[in-house]
Amino acid sequence: MDKSTIKNDRDMQGVDFDDILVFCDKMLRQEPHIAEQLGEEFKYIMLDEYQDTNRVQMSIMDAISRKHNNICVVGDEKQGIYSFRGADITVILSFKNRYPNAKQINMSKNYRSYPEIMRYSNACADAMEQRLSDGQLEPMRKFEESEQERAAKKSNKVVMAEFKTAEQEADNVAKAVFRDLRLGVQGKEIAILYRNRSLKGIIEKKLVDMDIPYRMVGDASFFQKKEVKDMVALVRFIFHPWDSMAGFRFLGATSMGVSVNAAKKASSNGLSVHEFLKESAEKKLKPKKKDEITDFTSAAKKVAPFVELAKMLRDSIKYGDNPVFIKEAIAQIWDIYMKPGLEKVAARSEQDDDLDGRLDNIGYVIERLEKSLVKGMTIDEIIEDLSMMVENNPDMDKSTESKVQMMTLHASKGLEFDNVYMIGLDNITMPGEDATFDDIEESRRLNYVGMTRSKKKLTMTFAVERFHFGQFIKTLPSPFITEIESRIGAKRYVMKAEPPKESAYAKMN
Repeated sequence: MDKSTIKNDRDMQGVDFDDILVFCDKMLRQEPHIAEQLGEEFKYIMLDEYQDTNRVQMSIMDAISRKHNNICVVGDEKQGIYSFRGADITVILSFKNRYPNAKQINMSKNYRSYPEIMRYSNACADAMEQRLSDGQLEPMRKFEESEQERAAKKSNKVVMAEFKTAEQEADNVAKAVFRDLRLGVQGKEIAILYRNRSLKGIIEKKLVDMDIPYRMVGDASFFQKKEVKDMVALVRFIFHPWDSMAGFRFLGATSMGVSVNAAKKASSNGLSVHEFLKESAEKKLKPKKKDEITDFTSAAKKVAPFVELAKMLRDSIKYGDNPVFIKEAIAQIWDIYMKPGLEKVAARSEQDDDLDGRLDNIGYVIERLEKSLVKGMTIDEIIEDLSMMVENNPDMDKSTESKVQMMTLHASKGLEFDNVYMIGLDNITMPGEDATFDDIEESRRLNYVGMTRSKKKLTMTFAVERFHFGQFIKTLPSPFITEIESRIGAKRYVMKAEPPKESAYAKMN
C-alpha cells in the first residue's frame, strides 16, 4: 500500500485507551438516558486509588452514579503523585462538594512503619495544604526484634544527613547498605529511592565496587548501558583477539571504514575478526598503471594503528608493564576509535549532561581495570569479571531475595521495605527549580510516599554540591527536610568535607 494513502487511527475508526474515556464521557453527556440506564444496572459503585483519578474519569463515574448516589471511593490524597499522567488531585479534594451526603471515614492507623518513622512522616503530612484531614497516622506496628538487635540494626530510627558532595553521599549510603546486609537484612528489604534517574549513577558504581548485588527497577543497570558494553567489548577484543563476538561489537561502535557486515562475511569464510582487520590494515589502493607504487587505503590507515596498539598492549600485559601505562593506552584507543561515535549519539540526545555521564561511565570501566591490575588480577580474570558483569554476573545477579532494590520514588508507590534510603533530597531536585504551588505540593506528597515505604529504618540524604547539566552546582536542603526539622525539632547530621575527587574520565585525560 502506498504510505500516502494510510490514514491516521481516527480516520481508520481506531481509538486508544484515552479516546475510549473521552468518547464515553462525551456520549454520557450528550445522551443522559444512557447514563441513567447504566445507573439502573450498576446501583453500587466502588473506586480504589481515587487520588489518581483524572477529570474525565470523574465525569464518567459521576454521570453513572447521579441516579442513586451509591458511590464509595477509597484514596489517600497525601499520595497523589501522578499529575504527569493526567491525575488531578482536586478530584478527590472536591468529592465532598459533589456528594455532600457522603460519609468520610478516616483510616488513621498505620500498621506498616515503626513509631519514629511515622513521627517524621506525620511532620511531612502536617506541612501539606491540599488535604482532607490532618493527615496524622497512629503507629500500630509492634517491634519484632529484641532491644539489642534493634540497636544494632538501627531500627525505629530516622536519619537526615547532609553531605558535602554527591560522591561522599553515595559512598556513605553504600557503606550503610553493606552494614545492613552484614547484619542480616535481606537485600530485597533494602531500597534506594531517588527522584531523578540522573542521581543513581554514582551510587550504582559504589554498589558495584563493593560487590553489593542490586536490582535496577524500570531502568538499565550500569553494565547494561550501551557505552559500557562497548567498552568491555573493546577490552575483550584487545586482549582476546580470537573473541570475534567482541570484535563485531567493537566494529559496530567505531568508524574505521570497515563494516561489521564485511567482517561477518569474512567470518563465514573462516576468517576471524582479528585476522580480517590484519588483512584490512595491509590493503593498498589498486594501481592505475603497471609497477605504480600505491598508498594504503583510507581504511587501512585507520585499522593499522589499532592492530599495532592492540599487539603492544598484549605484549605489555605479558611482560607486566605498569598498570597506569596500560590504562592510558586503552583510554587513548577509546578516544581515537570510539569516542567520536559516542559524541554523535550524545549530540542527538535531549539530555544536556548525557555525554558527561557516558564519558564518566567509560572512565569508571577503565579505572576498574587499572585497580584490578594493581590488585594482582590477571587480564583473563579481569575480562571474565567484566564479561560476567555485562552478562549478569551470578554474584551480582543472585536470587531476588539478595538484591538491593533501586528505583524512582514514583516506582516505589505501593511497595514497602525494612530499610529505605532516599537520596538527592536537595532543593534543586525536590521540589525542583521554578516550582509552582502545585509542583511543591505534589513533590511534598512524593516525599511522603518515599518516607512511608519504610517499615523499620529510614535515611534521607542530600549533597550541597553535585553535578547538574554539565557543571557542579551548590544546593540547599529540600524544604521538606527543613519543614520536618521545624515541626518536630529533628536535626540533620552534617558530614565533614572530604578531599574533592575528579570524575573517572577526568582522571584519564
